[in-house]
Amino acid sequence: SGPITLAENTTTGSDSPLNYYDAAWACTNATTDSSTTLPDGTEASQQVALTAGDVVTCGITNTPRSAGLSLVKSVAPTAASVGDTVVYEFLVSNTGQLPVDGLVINESSFSGSGDPGEITCPVTSLDPGEVTTCEASYTATQSDVDAGIVLTEATAAAQVADTAVEVDSNASSATLTTGGAAALAVAKTVDQEAVMVGDVVEYTLTATNTGSLTLHDVTLTDVGFTGASPLDNPTCDRAVPVALEPQQTLTCTVSYTAELADVGTITNEVAGAAQDPQGNELTGAAAAEVRVTKAAFVPPETEDKGHAGLPTTGIDAPVLALGAG
Repeated sequence: SGPITLAENTTTGSDSPLNYYDAAWACTNATTDSSTTLPDGTEASQQVALTAGDVVTCGITNTPRSAGLSLVKSVAPTAASVGDTVVYEFLVSNTGQLPVDGLVINESSFSGSGDPGEITCPVTSLDPGEVTTCEASYTATQSDVDAGIVLTEATAAAQVADTAVEVDSNASSATLTTGGAAALAVAKTVDQEAVMVGDVVEYTLTATNTGSLTLHDVTLTDVGFTGASPLDNPTCDRAVPVALEPQQTLTCTVSYTAELADVGTITNEVAGAAQDPQGNELTGAAAAEVRVTKAAFVPPETEDKGHAGLPTTGIDAPVLALGAG
């Protein structure tokens, strides 16, 4: 007769198919002087050609094949400003010996303040050795720029095909640099540079965020005023201290009535202060001058008291008539 095929079969309810295992055959022949070649190797089935008198016994050890995933996360570009869009890539490789399906990417940490975006994968099933690249886009926010960096970490997960066995990848991270610069511009202007005693002047104080980072605790303070009377507190367009985003401005105004003791030059200085997101202090200063003069004396106009007709000469006086006799 021909060779006999020896094979193992899974029982009902088995979790995995036989081809997910490496089989190690170990056979013995009770007939010690038999020349029959005994099965060996790792295949699920073997053949043996028995001769008369052979008593062959085989044992099989099944070793599960390995399942594995690897993940490499990256971001491009690696630096961004407010409103810039970057793309995160997730390179997934099936590094195991078994097929997987149901691939998903899980963000384990994300420090950005915006929506990290949906992660999409072109395929979700991978045979051993296959790779795929999943993607997600993200738009940098002002909070991200204030923080200076966006840190993210992710893992990949799947199931061994036709089983309930979960496979997880390594954790992989990507760093997006979002740094900016802090800057504060302080200015002071006056609506009139030359006035007379009694005139009213209006000072305007401004603090502008000219950098790319949010400034906190922004204030404006009048200092070094040389007028005869103290200035009132400025009136501002928002409550101070205030936070200013890039290009926003704090504006304050204050009025002053020039006095006789101010004749000459009045100097008025303003000091501005703020803090960047890391707590570093920024300062600025500016000044404005006003020249004050006294009003010139103008004599009052006089009324003409002369008589109509011929011009009057001399002064008016009574006439005395003397008689003769």
